[in-house]
Amino acid sequence: MTRQGNWQDMPKIIPDELLQEIVPRGTYEEIADIYRERFGGLSDRITFPIPTDPADDHLAATAIKRLKSS
Repeated sequence: MTRQGNWQDMPKIIPDELLQEIVPRGTYEEIADIYRERFGGLSDRITFPIPTDPADDHLAATAIKRLKSS
């Protein structure tokens, strides 16, 4: 569905509970702990999305610093 650009139909077949299990989510204040809990000891690299709002850059930078310090 992703390759076809069929994003609008995905919620019909992917329940929120499954999405919560496979996609880490949280605020910038929470995300470092969430990533650490889920991936600690399993991975040495992650992908961290750039904020869509430049006003949040400092929040993302703080979260990234917390991840690097663990």
